[in-house]
Amino acid sequence: MKTILVTGATSGFGEAAARKFVAGGWRAIGTGRRGDRLKRLQEELGDAFLPLEIDMRDREALESLARLDAPWGEIDLLLKMPVLHHRPLRFPKRSGTGCKR
Repeated sequence: MKTILVTGATSGFGEAAARKFVAGGWRAIGTGRRGDRLKRLQEELGDAFLPLEIDMRDREALESLARLDAPWGEIDLLLKMPVLHHRPLRFPKRSGTGCKR
């Protein structure tokens, strides 16, 4: 059985990927900052899913991934999901640019 590490497994594509890979017979390690969502996903997917509440900006937490016990430490594939922030972009007001708002 192969193992995938999915970052951002708490929502969106990362969550969907974890489900898809487990359904396909893989073990999935799911990381994210929202432990409650990881726990729910683990309850849904069972023993084939290892939830790890990790902030990918935390170097020590990332290094802990290298110390996972077998079979979880034998990672075959990394699926790194980008973090999308849903904040509106703010542009400074400029005068004299010739652009209408």
